[in-house]
Amino acid sequence: MRGTPRRLAERLETMEKTDDAQRRMLEAAARRPRSRDDLAERLRDGRF
Repeated sequence: MRGTPRRLAERLETMEKTDDAQRRMLEAAARRPRSRDDLAERLRDGRF
């Protein structure tokens, strides 16, 4: 992989931003209610 230091730095920054976005999406998916009943329970308990 060759390129100017500036271009490599830009690629690294883009990869880091992409990784952060994917990590946040996975964390959000892990916290989502599994069913409509779970959602209703969360809303009743005020945990949403």
